[in-house]
Amino acid sequence: MSDISGFFDSLYSRLILRDVFAKILPGTIVSAAVAYATLPPDTFFALLDPSLFLALGMMGCGWLAAFAIQGLGEKHKFIKNEPPGLNRQQLYERMVEFERKSTSSQQMHAERLLVIKEACGNGYLALILAVVLTILLWPLRVVATGAPLLATFRASWWPFVPLSILYLAAASFLRFMHLRHGKHHLKYMDVVIASAQGSPAHR
Repeated sequence: MSDISGFFDSLYSRLILRDVFAKILPGTIVSAAVAYATLPPDTFFALLDPSLFLALGMMGCGWLAAFAIQGLGEKHKFIKNEPPGLNRQQLYERMVEFERKSTSSQQMHAERLLVIKEACGNGYLALILAVVLTILLWPLRVVATGAPLLATFRASWWPFVPLSILYLAAASFLRFMHLRHGKHHLKYMDVVIASAQGSPAHR
């Protein structure tokens, strides 16, 4: 059991989980949506066949796409890196103080909160972008093939419409969790810092 716990702790400490859930997964969602909207169905589903080389390529594309998603979110304030009342400088100073006064297990818990915050922030934006890009690009592919757009949509609206509604609903909850865990992370750091300052070693 301790080996399993140590394995997951190492994933957090080496920031692997943040890369997987906050970068690769959101980026892959958007990349898959673009592929679905622009490629013929046979070609798209052929890409889903298991292949190590293709999987590594998709992970790399997803990782890069996530930085574009995060950049878009930060530029237009869709993603909140700083909790209310703090600027980036103040947040960094708080994090440095927390690192200095916290134990390794406390740092692991703080990293978990950050992983959830960043994954939810990039994830909600990725779901919205996936729906928007599909709506914009899919008609262009249909028109390029010469097929009648309205008739094609009537024949293939399922499962796109239900999935789009589900994606947008999920995005709203992910945004809520993104903002909530940003506050949780700051609160946890403050509690740990205050506790350390009140301990005999810091008096």
